Amino acid sequence: MESTYNSTPLKLLDEAAEEGNYASFLSPKNKDTYTSAKVLIPKIFSLIDAPKDAVRTFLTLAQRVKNWKVRRIHYDYKKCTSYDLAAQCVLDYIVEEYQREISSKRNHFTTTVVPPQDEGHLRLLKTVGILSRTDEDKQTVHRRIEMFKQSSSQIEEQISIGSASYVERVAKAFVKHIQNCLNRADRTLTESAEGLISEYVGEVLDNIKEHTKINKWRITGFLDWRQDIPMCEVAIFNFGRSFADSFIEAPKTSKSYDDLSDFLNKYEQMNGKIRDRDERCLITLFALQEGISSKNTDDSSKRGMGTVDLIELFQRMHEECRIGQSNSDAKMTLLSGDVNILFDGTYQMKKMPPAGKIISFNKSGHLLDKFNPKFITCIEPLYFPGTVVSIRFPLERAWTEKI
Repeated sequence: MESTYNSTPLKLLDEAAEEGNYASFLSPKNKDTYTSAKVLIPKIFSLIDAPKDAVRTFLTLAQRVKNWKVRRIHYDYKKCTSYDLAAQCVLDYIVEEYQREISSKRNHFTTTVVPPQDEGHLRLLKTVGILSRTDEDKQTVHRRIEMFKQSSSQIEEQISIGSASYVERVAKAFVKHIQNCLNRADRTLTESAEGLISEYVGEVLDNIKEHTKINKWRITGFLDWRQDIPMCEVAIFNFGRSFADSFIEAPKTSKSYDDLSDFLNKYEQMNGKIRDRDERCLITLFALQEGISSKNTDDSSKRGMGTVDLIELFQRMHEECRIGQSNSDAKMTLLSGDVNILFDGTYQMKKMPPAGKIISFNKSGHLLDKFNPKFITCIEPLYFPGTVVSIRFPLERAWTEKI
């Protein structure tokens, strides 16, 4: 069935829901009516800790409101005990897109909320979530919380030649956001950390622009100094082609297509026939390696460093968080299409001459050996039409210095 949405992200989500057959999630037990939709937030609403439940929530909502008769969305957080910034940000983006479409039809739209019991979660909702849209709730947010939010802009083409690009401006603004958070505690980022964070944000956003056909993205930062251990969270997501889609759709005459075919053939020779779901996992894993890019057209192409920079930055953050401790609470997840990859420091990207830097998610360190399915998973039939990077780490003093 053709989507009735005008919004490209909503169309993509609706198509993903149709292919996944979500009729069972839209049953009368949710107590929806023709004019209202109830969103039951799962117990663990986190792309890091429970990606399937989060994606199921996104797709269910996108399909539920597609008939244009829904004028009220009711969020129920009473069962939610664990959360992360990325899951909340994607949910909010979906509702914002729907609200814009409703407004374009001159229809009235409202939201109601049963708030979570956790005070930290409630502060998140009042800062960057659903409750941030009302002036009353904005005024109750504690002064030691700061947030950052930027989305893809249509004014990029209007930036004059020689000036900083929009992506560079966003990267610098994000670093400033982090600095503002730290300044409240009389701290500041070290010069090296400032450069790394700025470079990381710029690389990721540039990759999104170049590898997806749709320039629809958002980056959000959140830091809550009221927590016993201040947790810095970053969420970056876009809509469009997944990592695997980019390679599958690459021209058959390109170097990237040849490299991928060679990798899959060698993997199958060593490990036997590859299942469809495992193939998409392998393609996504392949895309993470140094020098690998769906944009590599011939032997002279030198693309494929953006994801490497991202992984190495996370590894450094993870090591900094371990200083003086046996373990690190830093985690990162990369969800692209129906493939989810979890980073927690167990597996490291290492230099493996002559191939370059490799992360294999196995003990051997070789890509042709089987990966650990606890860290690389396929969430089919669920599918997110794009890519989400979610990072969460305690802001340790090794990254800061006294002002």
